[in-house]
Amino acid sequence: MPMELGMKPRFLLVEDDPPTRVYLREIAATLPAIVDVASNCAQAARMARKRRYDLWLFDANLPDGSGAGLYQQLLADPEIGANAPVAIAHTAEIDMGYLDKLCACGFKEVVRKPVTPAGWLGALRRGLGRQANSLEELEEWDDDHAIRALGDFANVDKLRTLFVSELPDMQQKARAAVSAGDDTALRDVLHRLKASCALVGARRLLESVRTLSADRTCPAAYAALDDAFEVTLSTFRTTGSA
Repeated sequence: MPMELGMKPRFLLVEDDPPTRVYLREIAATLPAIVDVASNCAQAARMARKRRYDLWLFDANLPDGSGAGLYQQLLADPEIGANAPVAIAHTAEIDMGYLDKLCACGFKEVVRKPVTPAGWLGALRRGLGRQANSLEELEEWDDDHAIRALGDFANVDKLRTLFVSELPDMQQKARAAVSAGDDTALRDVLHRLKASCALVGARRLLESVRTLSADRTCPAAYAALDDAFEVTLSTFRTTGSA
């Protein structure tokens, strides 16, 4: 049976590394949610047969098999497959071909390790069909989107570094435009930001730009943009570092 209104969703998290298992479980529990854990395919299969879950969260590589193999095994089970929940994979693998294969197996999303709290919660919400409650709940950087747009890590790192180097100047121009009531200048800054944020995967800044673009007279929207500038600068990382 699907989750009833007002009840916490229940997840099956399959992860063999104990510290990572605790880390992912504790973050997921803040959603809030009930999180059952398994450390291998056999244990996970037994649990999936006993209980209905709202999400399956499978590590791609497990001691007795793979997340993809476990997912396909459960889908083929006549008692489980017909009512299988959304499945999300997590992996440290960086090869895009491998990640694409996981998606082709039926995983709704693949979350790359190291996993940030915002990134993990965002994936869980999307799996449940929910939206983030606020800009503050968005992960600042969307590496997967940037890699798809730019082709490889080297291009993402180079353009993201250039993008961040220009942000202080863009922030000052936005502040000056708002202070002077210069709507034309503000619109120009937002237009430039929108294109570059989308390209390099600056997710939170992009959403704040879109919000302010919809109403350039809104003080709260401008304050959110200014905050997003600061957070984006402080959390800057290339695809190869945390």
